[in-house]
Amino acid sequence: MNDNKLINEISLLISYSIEGDITEEQFSQLEQILKSSQQGREYYYRIMSTHASLSDSKNVTLLRNKKEREADFEVLNELLAIETNSPSIELPKPVKPEAVSEITEQEIEENKKKLRFYHRIKVLVSVAAVLILAVMMLNTVLEPVEIATVTNSLNTTLSTGEEMTSGIRLIKSDSVFRLKRGLLELTYDCDARIIIESPATFSVVSGKSLKLDSGRIYLEALSKEAKGFTIITPNSDVIDLGTEFGVVVDQNGISEVHMTKGSATLKSKIHQKQPVSETLIAGHAGRVDYTGKIEKVEVKATGFVRRFDEASGVVWRGQDLSLADMIAGGNGLGDGFKQAALDPSNGKLIPWQLALGRQGDGNYKAVIENDYIDGVFVPDGGEGPVAVSSQGHSWKAPDTSGAYKFNIASSLRFLEDISGIPIGNNKSDQMLAESLHGQKPVQMVVPEAWDKLDTAQHSSIFMHSNLGITYDLERLRKVVSGHRISNFVSKFGVMEKYMHLEGVKITGMHLDLWVLVDGEIKYSAKDVDATKLFDIDIDISESDKFLSLVVTQGKDDYAFDWGLFVDPILKLEK
Repeated sequence: MNDNKLINEISLLISYSIEGDITEEQFSQLEQILKSSQQGREYYYRIMSTHASLSDSKNVTLLRNKKEREADFEVLNELLAIETNSPSIELPKPVKPEAVSEITEQEIEENKKKLRFYHRIKVLVSVAAVLILAVMMLNTVLEPVEIATVTNSLNTTLSTGEEMTSGIRLIKSDSVFRLKRGLLELTYDCDARIIIESPATFSVVSGKSLKLDSGRIYLEALSKEAKGFTIITPNSDVIDLGTEFGVVVDQNGISEVHMTKGSATLKSKIHQKQPVSETLIAGHAGRVDYTGKIEKVEVKATGFVRRFDEASGVVWRGQDLSLADMIAGGNGLGDGFKQAALDPSNGKLIPWQLALGRQGDGNYKAVIENDYIDGVFVPDGGEGPVAVSSQGHSWKAPDTSGAYKFNIASSLRFLEDISGIPIGNNKSDQMLAESLHGQKPVQMVVPEAWDKLDTAQHSSIFMHSNLGITYDLERLRKVVSGHRISNFVSKFGVMEKYMHLEGVKITGMHLDLWVLVDGEIKYSAKDVDATKLFDIDIDISESDKFLSLVVTQGKDDYAFDWGLFVDPILKLEK
C-alpha cells in the first residue's frame, strides 16, 4: 500500500471513529493498520493529538511534515468531490411496521452476553491503542525550536565543565547557563549578535530575547529583523530599537545600559505608582536602582567586549589602536602605558635601556617580533632615497648625520624630582639610569609645552633624531575587522625640562617632524623646539599600506633632539 493510499484509508477510519460511526469490521481494520504499520501509528498519533489539542482551550501547535499536510488536503478534496458529484439518493417508502413480538428472557440474556463480548473487545482494542501511543511517545523525539547559534568562543567553560564551541545550535529554553570562563558570541536567527563575558548567568528564553541574571553582555543589531530584541534583567527590560549597547547586571540584580549606537528603551520592572521607562541614545547610559528609579550614569565607551577572534585571541572593547602599545609588544588594543623599547640597529623589541651615540648603516630593519610594526630605519638622504617599508617604498629624506642617541621607547618615564641632580657632566644620562633601576620615583614624560594642569596618564613614543618607524596598516586592519581605520591622530612636542641638566639653552635645539604614508609626505614641521605643540590628524584611506613616523635633526646638530608623540593612535570608524 503506497503512502498516500495508507494515509487516505487511516484518515477515513479515524474520522468514523471520532464521529462514533465506525463498524466492528472497520475497527478491526484500523487495529490491523496500527499493528502492522509504523507510518500508520505515527499518523494516527498526530491526528488524535491534533483532535485532542483542538478540543482543549489551551491549544498547542504540533509540527507536521509536508507529506502529511498534502495527504490531508488530498483526503478533503476527495470528500468534497464525492459530496459534489454523488447522485441523489431515493429514500424507500415507509413500511407499515409489523407487530412486535415479545422477547423472551433467554433472548435478552444472550443479547447481554453479546454486548458484554463486544464491550470487552472495544476495551482491549482501546487499551492496545493506548499502549501503541505510549510506545510511540517514548520513541518519538519532538523537534526542538532552534533560535540561535554559537558563532565564536574563546576559552569558554560552563560551570558544568562543558565547553561552548562554534557551530552549536541553541534551542528556546528556560535552562540556565553559567559561563564560568572565557567569551561567548551568540548570533540569533533574527540577526541579533550578542557577546557574553564571563562570569555570567543567562538563559536563551525566546527567539527575540535573552535573560541576563548577572554578568556583562554587548548586543549589536545586524539588521532590521533584530528590532525589538529584549534583554531581560532581574529589575529591567532593555528593548532594542536598532542599535548597539552593553548591559551589565551586578550580583544584587542592579542593571546598567550603556549606549554605543542608535537607541533603546530601558524599562524598570520594580513596582512603581506609574510605569517607569526611558529611551536612551548613543553616548548615554542609564541605571535602574533597587527602588526601580532610572538614573543617568557616565557611559563606558570601552567597558564591553565588542568583538573577539578565536584564532588570534584578539579582544576589542571599542578602543582606537595605540601605536605606543605595539612598541611594548602589543597589538594596539592595550593601554600603551608599558615602558619598553625598539632597537633601531636590529629591529628587536627589548626592555628600555640606556644606549648612547650610535650610527645607522643605511639599511631598513624588519621587526620580526611584532606583526604590526613593519620595520625601523635611520634616515640619511645624503646617499639617495631611503627605504621606509619592507615592500620597497622609499623617501627622499634630508641629508643628516645618520646618527642617533637613544632607542625608540614606549611611554618613557623619568624621575619625578630632578632638583638634586646637578647641571653638566652628562647628568641627564645619570637621571635616565636612576629611573631605569627604580632608585627614585618616576613619572610619565610629556612635552614642555603640554598643559601643566593635565595630570592624566598618557601613552607616548619617544623618538630622538635621527630615527624612523613604520607600521603595517594592512595587518592592523585585521585586528579590528569590520571597522575602518580612518585617521592617524597624535600630539607632538619636545621635552625641554631635562635638557637643563646639561646646561643647554632652549634656543639651541631644533628637530624636523615627518609623517609618511607609503613613502609620501602627509605631514611635516620644520625647526620644532620645546615651545611648540603640534596636533597631527591625517586621513587614512583603505588603499594605504604603511604609516611612517620620522624625526630628523633640524638646522643644528642631532644632540638633545628629544621628540615625543603623545597618545599616538589610529582612529576607527565605529
